This record gives sequence, structure tokens and C-alpha cells, in this order.
Amino acid sequence: MFKRKSNKPQVAEREALEIMFHKMHANAQSLHLQLKDKVRCPILSVDEKWLFVGLSIAERERQGVRQGQSARISFYFEGKELFGGVAIAGAGRLDDKDALRLSFPASMTVNDDFCLTHFHLTPRKEIVFTSTMNQLCTGAVVNLGIKGVDIKSKESQSIKELLAVDRETQLGFELEKDLHFSFKGRVLYFQDYEEQLIGIEFLDADREQEQQLNQWIVDQTSRKQDKDRHFLSARKQQGSGKPARMAQSPGPAAPEEGEPAAPQAQPALRDDYAPVLKEGDPYILALSKDEELIARLGKCLMRKYGVLRSKGRFANVKELIPHYKPAMILVHERLGTVSGFDLAKTIIEHADQEQFIMVMGDAEDEIEKRNRAVRAGAVDYLVVTPFKTLPIFKKIDEMILE
Repeated sequence: MFKRKSNKPQVAEREALEIMFHKMHANAQSLHLQLKDKVRCPILSVDEKWLFVGLSIAERERQGVRQGQSARISFYFEGKELFGGVAIAGAGRLDDKDALRLSFPASMTVNDDFCLTHFHLTPRKEIVFTSTMNQLCTGAVVNLGIKGVDIKSKESQSIKELLAVDRETQLGFELEKDLHFSFKGRVLYFQDYEEQLIGIEFLDADREQEQQLNQWIVDQTSRKQDKDRHFLSARKQQGSGKPARMAQSPGPAAPEEGEPAAPQAQPALRDDYAPVLKEGDPYILALSKDEELIARLGKCLMRKYGVLRSKGRFANVKELIPHYKPAMILVHERLGTVSGFDLAKTIIEHADQEQFIMVMGDAEDEIEKRNRAVRAGAVDYLVVTPFKTLPIFKKIDEMILE
């Protein structure tokens, strides 16, 4: 039986902290700053020394903000609440917004009394569970460990009306097509930060189930760490990690020190589109000869990402990848005489660093195509025919930020 821990877990590794704050910035998330009151502050910029957050002059005056003041920050990230301490290093304007400059925290503490789960699922997996009245309910696995899960209910009733602490429930969920789990569970705790979750301890997991679950978590954790490092490297290479400068009085932010870097020569491409459909950070590269599909993808993605396009000639793709360093490549399953699955495999085999690719196409034989895409080295298969804007954007966004 799980007991409350005397010491909560901490995130103290510098790279892990940088990935965390850069993801929050990329996803337009905010943190809470505890001053006289708890105030929500959007993250405006992140660099190696500072966090820059938005806070109006009127609110700064109301909260009595002063330089050198210590403060506590907290936020909800990947299914957990975290908190830590910072110092207020300055106030001014950044990108025409009122801003505070905060010291980069040395560590963050995870608000987790039981340490039941440690891996965040993106996308979340569906779970079925029985309520205290023995009704069959559906939900989503948010966090996972070898000893239990944090779940979110999909029912209209509050989860506190369905389950109760110290009461048992039956759980069933699938992580992969051939990896199913069914456990008896006991409710340990309710959590209500940004979303209402419940922690459930597995009661009857046998050794084989624990080993299967542990191996899946180890494999997925390794994959996630590789993607996180790629994400952080891409943001720094594309300039998002450069030091921000904050003007100390109302007005535009001060210019960066030094001369601007000379622009890179554009790659020489044969028989292709103009590559940049929309400037941005990070880029997504779409490979297709279907101009209508490219236009629809561009419209779908450009609200958050830079969009690149190509007809899929490998010689051109080899030029585009090192120049623009796309965070994701979308390859159409049909590229004239070339198969998108074959091109995905070729790109991965010839890449200097890991490339994240999704093959895209129509919904017919989706499961078979997904398996074929994964065998080629892609992370998934994306249905774009029929074209459904919200599911397409959500899937790409989750893959990039997970």
C-alpha cells in the first residue's frame, strides 16, 4: 500500500528545467507568481539565465513588486503541479509588453505526495473503470507508473461522485494494439490543479504485467527524452534561446547587442515550390505534390508554426532539412512515382540527426498504413483526407510538444 512521502520529488537537472520552460513558452502557458496575491503571468521569453513573464505596471504597483524580492512560482505541467523559488531581477518592457525578469530557478518541486506515477502520456490513452456503484465509466490515462495511474473522467458527473478514496475499482486500458492491461485498483487521492485527476494504485498486478508495463514506460521515456532534446536544440538553433533584453521604461525593447548575423544563402532547389509558406519557429515541412493539400495544411498550421513546403524530391529535401531544421516533416503517402513510406525511410537513413516524420494520406486502411509508416521509421500516420482541421492540428501539436 502506498504511503505519503516525507520528501516530494524534485526536478533539478538544468536541461530538464530548460525543456520544461521552453515547452511552456512554445505552448503559450502561464505560471503563477505568489506576491501579495497569487497572480497569473504569461511566459514571454526564456533564456539561460532568466524567465521573462508578463505583468502590468498597475498590477506590479498593486502587488508591491520590488527588485531583489524573493517570490514563489507554481504551474501545472504534464499532469503535475510544480513549485519553486525565484528572485525578481527587474521590471520593464519586453516586445511592447509590461514584463518582469525572474531568476531561472535552480530546481522545481513536484507537488506529489505519493509518487505513484512518473510518466505523462501524450496523447492520452482511453481507460475504462467501475464506479462505486459498479457502473462502467470511461476516462483517460494522464500519468502512468508501474504501480498505478492518474486518470481523468470523461463522464458528465464529477469524478468525486463516481469514485471515493480507499474504495476499489476495476481498470482496463490499452497502451498498444497488442498490449492490454486489466487491474483491480484502489483510489489513493484526488488532485485538482488545472484539471481534476484521481490517483489509483494497482492491487493485483503480477510480475509479468509489471515487467511489461515497466518496459513500455522505459522505451517511451527514452523516446520522449530524445524528442525533448531535439526540441530544445531546435529552439536554440532557431534563435528562441537567445538572451532577451528588457527596456527599463515604457517603449520598445532595447535592441540586441552586436551586429545582426548575415542571412544564410537560400538553398538551391530544382523543380520545387518556393520553400517558405510562412515564417515561424519552429518549422513544419510538408512534402506533397497536391498544392491544395499544402495550402490547407498551411492555413491549419500557420497560426502557431512556420510552414515549409516541397514536392518531395529527395535532393531538395536534403537541402531544406539542415537549412531550416524543421521540428516535424509531413510526407504524403503518394508522391508521383515515389512512395511516401519509402521517402520517409530514406530521409531517416540519411539524416545526420533524428528526424520526426509523419506519413500522411487518406483514411482508407488507416491501421495498415500506420503500421507501415512506423516500420519505415515514422512516428505515426496522419489522416488528411478527409481534411479535419482541428484533429490534424491537435495531433501534430501533441507530437511536437510531447
